[in-house]
Amino acid sequence: MKAARILRILVLAACVSSIGSTMASAAYYLQDGDIVVIDRRLHSTGFIGGPFEMDVISPANGASLVSFCLERYEYFTFDTPYEVTVDRYAARGGVDKGLLPPSDSDPKNGMDLLSDATGTLYQTYLQGGLLGQVEGWTGADGDLVALQIAFWLMEDESVPANDYTYETPGMSAKLIAWATANARSDHWARVANLWGPDGVAKQSQLTLVPEPASVGVWGCLAAIFGGAFYARRRRLSV
Repeated sequence: MKAARILRILVLAACVSSIGSTMASAAYYLQDGDIVVIDRRLHSTGFIGGPFEMDVISPANGASLVSFCLERYEYFTFDTPYEVTVDRYAARGGVDKGLLPPSDSDPKNGMDLLSDATGTLYQTYLQGGLLGQVEGWTGADGDLVALQIAFWLMEDESVPANDYTYETPGMSAKLIAWATANARSDHWARVANLWGPDGVAKQSQLTLVPEPASVGVWGCLAAIFGGAFYARRRRLSV
């Protein structure tokens, strides 16, 4: 009994330490109903795509996120508030695909599921993991343009030839090759679908959800305290 109690205390201490670490490094993750504005591009070229800085204005917590667009031929307006839904798919799926919005008769119309290659590449970029993994990657403006183009191509969007003039030559192909070879289904990437006040879907953006490990920490605590409560009840009932 004493050994079991000591073990439980040690595991609890490890969980508390993990929670402290998780909370200390926690970022804000978008949730359904949040209101956001996209205020600027994070590169200095004339390229139309991302990455973008996305600011959360409701709840007003000062959070800023880095996003990329998923559809080449859908658009948004800078500094305009949009409501967010967080999904595994891009609503409408891109104008050039000819997909229709979801309907009661066919709710899957227009649901363009996010590929694992795109999700893995986006998460790896945000975690700083492309340096040394993709030949020639430095994170310069031309590399960022290539990254946006890679997302479009992996999501089956058509890309006009002029877009390639802004990228580091050949970089989008290298990024796609790396992402295809390293794609994982357990990535944390999701789609932030943007909706205007009229309910019309705007250009969908990439975002992240919390890592599964942070959920496991709370499950660890629940197991410890749940087990302790059960043991106490058992002692009182005999």
